[in-house]
Amino acid sequence: MRGRTVRLASVMAIAFFVLILAVVSAGASPGPLHPAAGPVGVEPTPTPIREPSPKGVGPEPPAERPSAPQEGRTLNMPAALWDQPLSTINHAAYANQDFEASFDASDIFIADDFVNAVPWNIDTIFVPGDTWSPGCHLTCAAMLHWQIYADAGGVPDGNPWGGGNAPVWSISLLPTDPQVTLSTGTGGWLSNVTLSLAAPVSLLPGTWWLVFYPTMEFGSCGQYGRQVSDTTNGFDAQVINPGGGFGGWPTVWTSVQDPSTFHLTQQDFAFRLEGKEGLPPCTRVIFSDDFEAGYGNWIGTGLWNSEAESDPCGSLVAPFPSSSHADYYGIDGVCTYNTGAANSGTLSLLVPVDLTSSLTAFASFGSYEETECSGGNCGFDNRYVEVSTDGGVTWNTVWGSSGPRGSWYQAWVNLSPYAGQTLLLRFRFDSVDQAFNNYFGWMVDDITVWGSSRCVYLPLILKNY
Repeated sequence: MRGRTVRLASVMAIAFFVLILAVVSAGASPGPLHPAAGPVGVEPTPTPIREPSPKGVGPEPPAERPSAPQEGRTLNMPAALWDQPLSTINHAAYANQDFEASFDASDIFIADDFVNAVPWNIDTIFVPGDTWSPGCHLTCAAMLHWQIYADAGGVPDGNPWGGGNAPVWSISLLPTDPQVTLSTGTGGWLSNVTLSLAAPVSLLPGTWWLVFYPTMEFGSCGQYGRQVSDTTNGFDAQVINPGGGFGGWPTVWTSVQDPSTFHLTQQDFAFRLEGKEGLPPCTRVIFSDDFEAGYGNWIGTGLWNSEAESDPCGSLVAPFPSSSHADYYGIDGVCTYNTGAANSGTLSLLVPVDLTSSLTAFASFGSYEETECSGGNCGFDNRYVEVSTDGGVTWNTVWGSSGPRGSWYQAWVNLSPYAGQTLLLRFRFDSVDQAFNNYFGWMVDDITVWGSSRCVYLPLILKNY
């Protein structure tokens, strides 16, 4: 779609555009001019035309509006994993759409973040919205798209035009797909979307970004926009116009509150995630070690050493996550990693981890970290989890941390890219330099590797006796 030339307007189209200008000047809806129904060389506007009334109810509906508008699935819904309800004071819609080729540069996307502290299995995603110019049902869309991106310091680490990294999960479906339910939005159109997934999305703990948008022609269907929420969760929602077709709008992810974008009062957009907390279905433990039976599975280099809760350093961070033993990177009895020189070391698992029968895989471990973070610069004294699939010849980083924590927490590592393989695993500490090493260091405990396979359900046979 990128790079295709917008076709020149015909004389008839120009005349039609003049007519539209006349209608607008004669009392059309407030707001910037939006494009006419045909491609006359005027781009779609990212600013919503349909504004709410002072009472927060939307404008009068078109004649074809269904008689009983609802705000989608808002009543009697099951408990949510994450819920940012539709704003009670602002029902305007903000442009969010993959347009046809002639308006390709106007493609515009909205993303908002959510956070999970434990693994989630998401089976339902609800996103409210509205359409305008002149307005239509989302049945007019050629395709509906959902994407989840990892976080990159307060913005998504990729975008729908292919910039940055690919989404960690995505699905594209026709509006008529059995997994899709369209319901009536605040503007009277079928513009609210519920995705009921046949296969849940499994996410490890972290910060993630949800993107939803339709591929829909402006010329025949109009514009679609998402709607805001009154919540104030996490980072500001972000918007991007990758092709720069709106003129002055950012081509990188930028806050929806920024003056160069929608300049909103609200920071969040409305959406809801449903599902279950916990491990994915058919998950089993592949490897587990809490160090209570000794350290025979591991070999340490550098300052790695075994530690008990009763030891001088262990007592400083007791209680441990799992009983009374852990492994520690630091000088035993001194309780820092200050050797007077730059130092590093690895704690390597001697037993290969067999993921050959796993479709997805991940690891968890208890972690206590207390390291340098001088003047907000935490890029020193780094901790890594690394894996090798060639017997230890080369190592790939699958987890990293550099900021101070000062308390035990459960860390999670995504090993799914290595499902179907056998791998070695190690923990690595690197002080980078000799300066500011007078901190506690790093302690790990309760290390577990999980793998999930395809579920097999046996029939239940009931007999009468």
